[in-house]
Amino acid sequence: MARLPRLDAIITNNDRNLVEKYIDAGIDPNMEIWGHGSGSLLLRAGRCTRIDIIQMLLGKGAEPRRTLWSSPSEWSILDELANWHQYNLYSTHWKETTLLFLGRGVIFSSLKMAEQLCGMQDAPHVLEVALGQGLSIHHTFTEVDTNHDGITVERENISWLHAVVPKGTPEMIKHILDRAPEQLTALEIVHTTKIPWYMLWHPTGNHMLYRFDTHRNRSPLDLAVERGKDKIVGYLLDLGIKPTFETLEGAIQLANRKQDKFYWNCRLDPMEWLEWKLQWVDLVQIIASKLDIDGAEATSLFERILEYASWAARPGGEDDGRLYLSGLLKKLSLRTQLLYADRLAFDDYENSLTEVRKKFEELAGEIDQSNSECWQAWRNKVSRYGSINDGVLERYYEMLEDIEDHVDELEFAEKKLQYIARQVKGLEEILQLRRESTLDLP
Repeated sequence: MARLPRLDAIITNNDRNLVEKYIDAGIDPNMEIWGHGSGSLLLRAGRCTRIDIIQMLLGKGAEPRRTLWSSPSEWSILDELANWHQYNLYSTHWKETTLLFLGRGVIFSSLKMAEQLCGMQDAPHVLEVALGQGLSIHHTFTEVDTNHDGITVERENISWLHAVVPKGTPEMIKHILDRAPEQLTALEIVHTTKIPWYMLWHPTGNHMLYRFDTHRNRSPLDLAVERGKDKIVGYLLDLGIKPTFETLEGAIQLANRKQDKFYWNCRLDPMEWLEWKLQWVDLVQIIASKLDIDGAEATSLFERILEYASWAARPGGEDDGRLYLSGLLKKLSLRTQLLYADRLAFDDYENSLTEVRKKFEELAGEIDQSNSECWQAWRNKVSRYGSINDGVLERYYEMLEDIEDHVDELEFAEKKLQYIARQVKGLEEILQLRRESTLDLP
C-alpha cells in the first residue's frame, strides 16, 4: 500500500484532471493508498462521492472490487462505501455514486447498504436498478453487532421490508410489497448474547457462567416500534399487519418516553417532539384495538403496565399512563376494570390532576396576556410613525419579524396547551374509575 497523501488530497479536492495525469503517468488505477482511511483509489473517490473521478477511474480500468482485508469476504465496494457513509450523514451524491456502481454490475449483500438505499431520494428507482443487476427482492440479510457493554445482537433472515424500516418511507414499503407481498408476515431471527461488562476480561474465563442468551422472532412492525418510526408503524397497521402484545408494550414505552431521554438518532425540536409523543399515544390505542386485551394472555402485560404506572404516579411523573391508560381500560369489560381498580394509585393521580389543571390555567393565562401585550405594543409603535419613508419601512419590517417570532412561540404554546389538556382529560377518566369501583362487582 503506497503512502500518497498528495493523491489522496487531490481526490478529496475533486481535481479529476490531475488524478488522470497521475494515471497517464503510470500510476496503477487499482493501486491502494493510505490517506483518510486505506483502500483503492476507487474506494477513496467513492467515499468522497467524486462522480467524475469514479467515472474516469472506471474508464481507465479500475476494478470495482472489495479492497479492505478487514471486511467480510462477500462484501463489494458498495458494501464498503455503505459502511463508511453510515457515519457521514451529510455525504452528497451518495445516490449518484450508488447508481454509478450499480450500472457497472456491482451489487451488494450488506444490510447497511440496503438500509441506506431505502433512505435515498427516489429509492424505488434505485432498488429497481439493483434488481435489474441481479439482486433479488427475496434476498435476506444478516448482521452482527457487538457493543462495549458485552451485548452481541445477531440478526438473521432480515427481509427487504425489515431493511426499509430505519430510513425508508411508506412509498418504499409499498414498492417492496408490490413485488413481494409475503414479506408483510416475514420474521427476522434475533439472537442476543449478553455478558456483564465487568466479567468480559475475567482471567479464568468464568465470564461464560454469566452469559445470557435470548432468541426471538421480530416482525417489521415490531422493528418499526423499537426504532420509534411512528409513520411506518401507522402505515403497516393500515396494511393489516397483526400486532402482538410485545408491539403494544413497545408502543407504551415510547408513549412514556421523556424528551431528555429521546432517541439518539432523532433530533426533534420541542414542537415536533410533542407531536411525536401524541402520535404514539394514539398508536397505543390503535394497536390495543387489534388485540384481545381482555383475554387471559394480556393479564401479565396489564399487571406490568399498572405496576409501572402506579410507581411513576407517586412522584407525579408524566409517564404514569395519564395519556393512554384510560383508553386501554375502556377496552376491558367492566368487571375486569373493577378488578384492576385496586392496583391504581388514585390519591397520587388526584394530586397530579390538581397540579396539571394549575399548569393548564397558568399557560392559558400566559398565552392570553402575551397576545394582548404583543398587539398593544405593535399598535403603539404604528401610531408613533409618521409618513412612510425608508426608515419607517425598515421599522415595519422589524415589527413583522417580531410578529413572526411571536406567532411561532404562540403556536408552540398552544400545542403544549393541547398536550396538557389531554393529560387533564386522561387523569379525570382514570379517577372516574375510582367512583365506579365503589359499586359491587357484577
